[in-house]
Amino acid sequence: MNGTTGLNQGSFCSAENVDPETNAGFTKVDYSVSAGLARRLNGLGLSLAFSSYRSGFLYMAGVKPGGGVNIHQMAFHRPMGIHRHSAHGLSVAADNQILHHLNGLAIQDGQPRYVTAVSRSDTIDGWRDRRADGGIIIDAETNDIVCDGLSMPHLPRLHEGRLWLLNSGRGELGTMEFDQNGKGNFEPHVFCPGFTRGLALNGRYAFVGLSKPRYKRFEGLEPDARLAAADSVPWCGIQIIDLETRTCVDWLRIDGAESELYDLEHFPGHLCPVAIAPGTPEAATLKTLPKSA
Repeated sequence: MNGTTGLNQGSFCSAENVDPETNAGFTKVDYSVSAGLARRLNGLGLSLAFSSYRSGFLYMAGVKPGGGVNIHQMAFHRPMGIHRHSAHGLSVAADNQILHHLNGLAIQDGQPRYVTAVSRSDTIDGWRDRRADGGIIIDAETNDIVCDGLSMPHLPRLHEGRLWLLNSGRGELGTMEFDQNGKGNFEPHVFCPGFTRGLALNGRYAFVGLSKPRYKRFEGLEPDARLAAADSVPWCGIQIIDLETRTCVDWLRIDGAESELYDLEHFPGHLCPVAIAPGTPEAATLKTLPKSA
């Protein structure tokens, strides 16, 4: 079931998600946002899309015409990867996907350039024993491993001449610094309070998705100890990171039954988007009108 939730600046509200297959309510979700989130999205002229295959929803966060944050949700069967493929469209990988732990791809000039993987292992579930330090980055042109020792790396992105990525098992956003031989060293820039998965970059800002540790599979990694030392806990949501100051400047937090995000994308030029699932009555009757002059 689709739905829309509105939040004023710095506000908190609850919503009841609905099982996309049974229409039964099953996830009570609480949203809260920083006081400056709507203003920042409006100033940047963009909105955000993010997915959760565990709850079965594609979310869109934007700015209401009268101010404040608007959150739209659309039921989708196991939505996973998100890709902005045109000025007005998103592609969503969903349903029966074959998941590999070759889990991130950076494109350069239309061609694969760098790939991340949780480990070198090619045995069933072999990656689980290498979560803490088995992660690698592969140069797709040479097939060489250019960096190792990472913890569950995700989502390499080339942005303004640098390779950014999430060192997810340590809750870090950072860059690869390459030597003259093409070998890389990961430089962490920011520690985020959760398992980092979902990354979009726009100018001086990074939009980072956060998840709570999944029982057994993601628990026991480095963020647990770092958060305990800071008397804090992991959370689910999105942080906006200023890449110049290396600080979180705005955020959207999700509490309640929703605990894990899969992917995130930004949507320039669209402030308050909604999504309509294929095959629904809404899609059959949808009309689009040209923007008035």
